[in-house]
Amino acid sequence: MRKIYQIKVSRQSMRFVLWGMFVLFFLTVCIPLLFFYYLFDANKVKQMVINQFNNKNYAVIINGTVEPRSWHGLSLFISDLTVQDNAQHEALHINTANCQLSWLDLIVGHYKVRRIALNGVTFFQPEDKNTKYADLLDYDSIAHSEFGNLQSLSITNLNWLESQEQYIIRDASMSLTNIEAKPLVQLSFKSGRYNTDFSIRGNIIKAETDNLNIEQLSTTIDAPKMHVELQSVGHYDYINQKLWLEDTNGIISSEKYNGNLHMDTILLSLYGLTVHDLGMTLTAGLKNGSQSLVLNSLNLRTNNYSDFSIDSSKIKYNAQSSLRKVNLELGLLATKVDSKFNVANQSCNLGLSVIPTQAHATVLSSSLSGTCNYHESDNWVGVQLRGLIDGASAKIDAEYAVNNDKDFLKLNGTISALNLSRFMSSAQGSLPLYSDDSVLPFNWLNWLDLEANLKINNLDLNHIRLTNVDSELNVKGKVLKLTRLHANLYESGKIDGTAEIKVNNAAYDIVIDNQISNVDLKKMFINLFDVSAINGLADFTFNTQVHKAKTYQDLRKNLDGKIGLTVRNGGFSGVDFSLFLSPENLAAFQSKSQLMTKFSTLNAKFEFESGISQNSSINFSSPSILATGRGLIDFAATKINYHLNVSSIMPLNEQHIKSVSIPVGIDGDLFNPQISIQNMTLNTVEPKVVKPHKRK
Repeated sequence: MRKIYQIKVSRQSMRFVLWGMFVLFFLTVCIPLLFFYYLFDANKVKQMVINQFNNKNYAVIINGTVEPRSWHGLSLFISDLTVQDNAQHEALHINTANCQLSWLDLIVGHYKVRRIALNGVTFFQPEDKNTKYADLLDYDSIAHSEFGNLQSLSITNLNWLESQEQYIIRDASMSLTNIEAKPLVQLSFKSGRYNTDFSIRGNIIKAETDNLNIEQLSTTIDAPKMHVELQSVGHYDYINQKLWLEDTNGIISSEKYNGNLHMDTILLSLYGLTVHDLGMTLTAGLKNGSQSLVLNSLNLRTNNYSDFSIDSSKIKYNAQSSLRKVNLELGLLATKVDSKFNVANQSCNLGLSVIPTQAHATVLSSSLSGTCNYHESDNWVGVQLRGLIDGASAKIDAEYAVNNDKDFLKLNGTISALNLSRFMSSAQGSLPLYSDDSVLPFNWLNWLDLEANLKINNLDLNHIRLTNVDSELNVKGKVLKLTRLHANLYESGKIDGTAEIKVNNAAYDIVIDNQISNVDLKKMFINLFDVSAINGLADFTFNTQVHKAKTYQDLRKNLDGKIGLTVRNGGFSGVDFSLFLSPENLAAFQSKSQLMTKFSTLNAKFEFESGISQNSSINFSSPSILATGRGLIDFAATKINYHLNVSSIMPLNEQHIKSVSIPVGIDGDLFNPQISIQNMTLNTVEPKVVKPHKRK
C-alpha cells in the first residue's frame, strides 16, 4: 500500500519566501531600473565621459543626446561627441557610443562600464604634422574611473582624415575582447593613400610596466599587386601609443614574384613607422629560365606615412635563361620616398654583369655610380651614372618611363668601348654575316620607345667594328629611325648615313641609305663573308631595302636596291693576269697558289631584287690590264655566274703580240667560285719593213 508524504508549509513561511523574492526582485531589478531610468542624470554622464580625456590640452563637446538605453542589458548612449585641441582644431569625432553597464554595480548605484561599441569614429590629422594625439586620453583617470574594468571594446567605421578628400585610414574596424584575462585584439583597415587592406590579430598580456606584450601577432596586407602575411611578437606602449614589433617573418606574393621577408625591429604609431633592418627575397619564373630579387634596407622611417626615408639599401637581381645570365647589384644611399612612391637618392651604385651561355663567351660587366630617381606618378626612372662598362669609362644620363602600352627610354651617353657581339652571334659562335642564321635582335622594338644620342669610341657589333661613333636614333610606333650616324669603319674607313627598321608582324622591314668611304675591303669582307681574296681601299653607296627579314640570312636573301662600289689600289688573289705580259709565262697561269691580279681602280654596280642582281656590271684596270664584265650575282642562293673580258696590253715582243684577250668565266659558289678561261685570243701586229736608203 503506497504511502503519500505531504510537506506542510505554514502561511508564515510562505509569506517569508514570497516577500524574500519580492525584495530580491526589487533589489536586483527595480532599484537598478529605478536608478538607471528615473534617477538618470545626463549631465553627470557627460562629465563622466569628459573626465576620461586630457582636459588640459583638449576640450570635449557633446552636442548629441545622452540617454539610457537597453543594449545587451542597460547601457549609456552618447552621440555627436567632438574633441578639440587648444587651437580649437577638431581632433576626434564620435558619431555614436554604446556603453554597456554592469548590472550588479547598478544595484549599489554605481556605473561600471563593461563593454563599449563605437560607431563612426574619425581622427583628424592636424595641420602641424609634428603634433601628436598620444595624450588625448587621461590613462590615470581611466584606470580609476567607471571605465577601469572594461571587458571588450569594438569600433566600426573608423577613419583617419588628412583632409576632406584624403584619407590616411578608412573603413576600419577594431575589436578588443577578453580584456581582463588574455585580451584578443583584431584590427582591419584600408590605407587611403595606397589602396591597401590591412588585417591585424594578436593576444595581449599585461606587463608590469605600462607596456602590453602581444603574442602571436599576425598581419595580412592586401595591395592591388601584392599579398603579404607576417608573424611577429610585439609590445604596445599604451601611454605613448607606440607598437614595437620584433623578429617579424612573413611571405610575400604578387602576379610575378613569390618569396619571404624578415624585419628585425619595427616601431609603429599613428604618426610614424621605423623599420630597422628589412630583408626580402623574391623569385619568379621566366619563359626559358628563372629570376630572383634580394633586397636589404637599413633604417626605413616615416613620420606621417607619407614621406619615407631609407639610410641605405642593397638590391641584388639575378636572371638566368638559356641564352644568358644577368647579375645586377644596386646600392642606394639616403633614399627619399614620398606618398606617390617618387624616389630620390643622394647617390646610387650600380654593378651589372651579363654572362652568355655560349662556350668561350666573354662577360659584360659594369660598375657605375651617381644618382637615381623614380617618379611613381609617371612610372619614370631617371639616372645620372658615371663609371666603367666592361672596364671602359662610361657616362650615362637616362630617363626611363613605364607606360601601359610601351616603355620609353631617353638616353644620352658617352662610352669609350662597348662590345655587343656576344649578344648578337648565333648559338654556333661568331659567324660571318652571310652564314649566320640567328634571329635579328630587334624584338625590343615591340615594347620600347626610344630617343637616344650616343657617342662610343669603340663599338663591336660582331660583323661590324666601328670607332668614334656619333649617332642619333629614335623609336616610335615600332619603327626605329637612325637619323644620324657618323663613325670610322675598320680604322681607315668612314661611314655616314641613315637607317630605318620597322616591325612587320614577326619580321622587320629595313631601309639603309649609307655612304662608306676609304674602308679596308679585305677586313670588311672577312667579317661579312669570310672572303679574303680581294683587297684595296673601297667606297660604297647603299640605297637598299630588306622586307620581312627575321634572321641575318634574310638580309641578303631579301635584299632590294642599289649598291655601288669603287676600289682603289687593290687586287684579286688566285690569278695574275699580268702573266700574259710575257707569253713565255703563260704556263704559270695554271699555278694559282701565290698569284694576284693587281688593279689601280675597280668600279661595280649592283641592282638587287629579292637578293638577286641579274645584270650587274664590274670593270677594273691597271696600266697593263683592262677588264669589263657582266653577269648574275645571287645572294639568296650564294651563287655567281659572271663573264669577264680581260685585256692584257703587251710590251714590244718578238712574237709581235699587241694584246691578249682573255674571256674568263666565273661560276659556282659566290664565295668560292670556279674560274675558267676559254678561247684566249692573241692580238698581233704586222712587223714594219724598213726600206734601205738610196745612195745619191
